[in-house]
Amino acid sequence: MQRLAITRTGLPGIPELSWGAHLCLFYETRSDLVEILAPFAIAGIENREACFLFAYEEESMQQLEHSLRLAFADYDERVANGQIEIVRLPPGTYLPDGPFDAQRSTDFWREKTRIALERGFVGLRVSGAEVELAHAEWADFEAYEERLGTAVAGDPIVVLCPYDLNKLKGADIFQLAQWHRIVLAKRGGKWEALEAADLDQPRKHLQAMRAELEWRVLQATEKLSAANERLRREIADRTRVERALRESEARFRVAFDVTPVMGAISRMEDSRFLDANQAFLRTFGYTRAEVVGRTAAELGLWVNPEQREQVIETIRRHGSMLNYPAQLRTKSGRIIDFLGVAVATDVDGEQCAIIGGLDMTARNRAEKRLLEQQWLLNESERLTGTGSWHWAIDSGHVVWSRELYRLHGQDPESFQPTYESWLELVHPEDRVALAASIKAAREGHASFSVEHRIVRPDGAVRLIRSVGHYSADAAEGARIIGYAMDITEKRDGEQKTRIAAAQLAAMSRKLVQVEEAERRHLASELHDRVGQNLTAISLSMDSIAKQVASLDGAEARVQVLARLEDCAALLESTVDAVADVAAEMRPPMLDDLGLEAALKWYARLFTDRTGIEVRYHGEADPRMPADRELAAFRIVQEALMNVAKHAQAHVVDLRFEHDARECRIVVCDDGVGPASTSTGRSDQGLGLITMRERALAVGGSFEFGPRAGGGTCVTLRLPVSVQR
Repeated sequence: MQRLAITRTGLPGIPELSWGAHLCLFYETRSDLVEILAPFAIAGIENREACFLFAYEEESMQQLEHSLRLAFADYDERVANGQIEIVRLPPGTYLPDGPFDAQRSTDFWREKTRIALERGFVGLRVSGAEVELAHAEWADFEAYEERLGTAVAGDPIVVLCPYDLNKLKGADIFQLAQWHRIVLAKRGGKWEALEAADLDQPRKHLQAMRAELEWRVLQATEKLSAANERLRREIADRTRVERALRESEARFRVAFDVTPVMGAISRMEDSRFLDANQAFLRTFGYTRAEVVGRTAAELGLWVNPEQREQVIETIRRHGSMLNYPAQLRTKSGRIIDFLGVAVATDVDGEQCAIIGGLDMTARNRAEKRLLEQQWLLNESERLTGTGSWHWAIDSGHVVWSRELYRLHGQDPESFQPTYESWLELVHPEDRVALAASIKAAREGHASFSVEHRIVRPDGAVRLIRSVGHYSADAAEGARIIGYAMDITEKRDGEQKTRIAAAQLAAMSRKLVQVEEAERRHLASELHDRVGQNLTAISLSMDSIAKQVASLDGAEARVQVLARLEDCAALLESTVDAVADVAAEMRPPMLDDLGLEAALKWYARLFTDRTGIEVRYHGEADPRMPADRELAAFRIVQEALMNVAKHAQAHVVDLRFEHDARECRIVVCDDGVGPASTSTGRSDQGLGLITMRERALAVGGSFEFGPRAGGGTCVTLRLPVSVQR
């Protein structure tokens, strides 16, 4: 097929190319890639070529499409007629028809070229994102690249192969540069083109002319044929050597400049820098002119100059020094952690050192933060008695934290944690339940929380709460991450608290019962003994009064009778007071008429004594067991006493309600409320505690709080039919 010139390439430094060109692009960023691919494709479209562009990332495709849409208003029409084809390839593939295969890939490009020509286009232009192949396929792909230039030579096709320098090794860069006709790379912020294969035709033409000239000279000067032959061979050999050297140096320069590893060359004699690559200059903030010809000491690179002398001495003695750490200083004064390699070599007859290195600052800081976080996690687990674990279900690999070993009494050096060995540490009676919970979490992709016992090697039994969460993804697979906490002391404390609370409640109920018994006994004594004695005295005084009336002397009788009448009135008042005290201590009507009658009686008595109006709202009450009615009466009695002492109230509403399940008694006043500090009222006073204990003792509940609009409310709830 006839070779035709392409009038414009769109590439910097390469105004035109011939068909069959096979180019290589080295780039470092996505913006660099799009900066080359977009004008490359635009030039081909304007030259009536079909363009096949492929990418592995959505972002790259969008940037390419955006650039082409800006360049061509009829972009969609060109896509429809097949001039523009942008294809996104899945990872691990090379072409739309599947994984990489050298022969199939070559046939694919020839077929795409044929289709482009059939559609009326002058040729095919191909490029895209970097190749993403498995490691095992890379060797075959390198061989394919080497043969591709020959395979497409003479065909109306131009192939631009991009490579991400961040993913290449030094050897790969040299090989790829050797197999392409032209290498395009950015140096010092500018794109430069290094010609390789494109010089083949001029070089062959020059060699032909030289051969013809030598033949003519040979015909004219047969005497000098032997000398000329030797001279020609020497010239040819020298030319090949010089060309190979230039190409090697050029490729080394490209690789040296574009590699992400910091690199520099210095003379061993005076330690002055002869060169430094872009990574070195970017990291330290210098230009090449500021570095070349100066020493590291003059630039102040080494934080510890003595270490620099040690490195130089080691290189001179052993020829190299590998993986040496150092702290170096940038132009701005920032200190970086440097991991370096230095090798002695000969450069143009001078003994030099080639230095390479990486900036480890970010990595070292990350490792330090990781160690600090690990220490903090270990300390947190130790202080809280919590151990964490991770179980990779597919592989069976189990990881325990240090604290988890301690909780189980196991030695990290000798005990190998697995799911099965963990279950062996669980108490036999709890093992099945724990395994079932974990199985349910796995099958339901959920979490679990189980309390179970473990048995330590020394026989000690501890109570543990184990919590785990199931998760799965493509990278890690199925796994459960969880923690275990020793709650033995907590449960023991809770049990002791419950026992103490039960004992306190029992004691409180006993005190209430003793108090009521004492009240009953005292009321009985007041009624039976004091009341009887007072009655007897009253009868005796009546008898004396009758006897005095029969005495002589009117004036004496009048005086004695007046005294007796005073004594009788005082005695009657005392009898009434004793009766009231006895009634308050154990109102007879509570036993005879029920709770409602007793509350009404006491409300009237309270109003008479304190002047505070008690408004009773009630219904006919169902009779409850005597202990509940007595508890309700005492609680209302105590609530009204608190009103009189603290509330500064004028009106009290006493509401008595009930339904089929419970009886409700509510005492609300219009006083200062429970939050007042002036009265000293509190919801934790002894009276309130006694009321609450009385309610709990008979299966009820007690509430104390502020009343809407001001004041205080006490609410008592008692079961009607069921007594606890």
